[in-house]
Amino acid sequence: MAKITVQKLADMLGLSGAAVSMALHGKPGVSEDTRRRVLETARQQGYVPPSRTARSPKNASSTAQDFCPVLLVLRGSGKTADAATFFSGMLEELERLAGGLLVFYIDPPDRWGEEGPERIRRINESASVVLIQGVQLDGQGLEEILSLLRPPAVVFDRETTGLPVSSVSMDNAGIIREAVRKLWKLGYRRFAFLQQDTADLPNHRLRLEGYRQAAAEAVGADFIELPLPDPADTPGRAAFAEAVKGRVCFSAQDGAALAAYRLLGEAAKETVLGGFDDFPLFREIETPAFTFRYQIDTVCRWAMELARSASAEPYLPPVHLAVSAPMLCYHFDPESPPFPLETGV
Repeated sequence: MAKITVQKLADMLGLSGAAVSMALHGKPGVSEDTRRRVLETARQQGYVPPSRTARSPKNASSTAQDFCPVLLVLRGSGKTADAATFFSGMLEELERLAGGLLVFYIDPPDRWGEEGPERIRRINESASVVLIQGVQLDGQGLEEILSLLRPPAVVFDRETTGLPVSSVSMDNAGIIREAVRKLWKLGYRRFAFLQQDTADLPNHRLRLEGYRQAAAEAVGADFIELPLPDPADTPGRAAFAEAVKGRVCFSAQDGAALAAYRLLGEAAKETVLGGFDDFPLFREIETPAFTFRYQIDTVCRWAMELARSASAEPYLPPVHLAVSAPMLCYHFDPESPPFPLETGV
């Protein structure tokens, strides 16, 4: 008879493996009705929980049958309003996918006092797998943290090619390329990229790179790049409004699109403003706009998939995914544009 595992119980009950594990181990995160169903099915199927004493210390918490993820967050990951919104949505999505999540915040190793080693010790005692998030973490700091962790780890929201850890990152360049292609097919021919003083961030540079790649592909189209003017510069604001008139305006984040909206005033009705980071844009903006959706869902889902694989097979070679999620959420009907399209290009 085939061995009954947590995942087999989950498949029988139509639940996630994390929910079944929580029910079996008396952890919060599932309803009493679900816990009762899981325990009854486990009894009927002859489920035998794995013995912890049979595992080596290195893997004492690294099996899929006892999946307990920890999210390790480098301090400073949510410095901007957009980043903070993205981060809060990410936490909600990870908790939903895992059925529960332990969260530890930590400084980079070069700023550790007693806090850093103590947090690592607690993680090693409690986690079956560690999800590491923090775009400010440099390669050296990440390597040091990885060398101290016993459970397998998955890094997400950044690329870690060349490091001995699996990772999931956004294909920030590919996203804008796909968006331009989609709008091109609908007849849009005039585009702009709005630059802010945060353009030194890696993901912002990649989004601008994707815009430039799209411009190189769309021979004969009208692509420009514009810095946002100072709000006190009245002539600059007027020139900016004229430059973006009749254009689809990409930006590296929702914050830039919102700043442009405030600068343009009534003139914002004559352009289409676009941003990133899923949530903030449509809370304020009332003129034609779009934002990129499902970044959080996509990254977190793949990070959790890799985490489950790592907890079951901790010595698998690293897997590096660059996820593209080109879904656009519109605040207007793209097939009925707010200005005439130049479809003859």
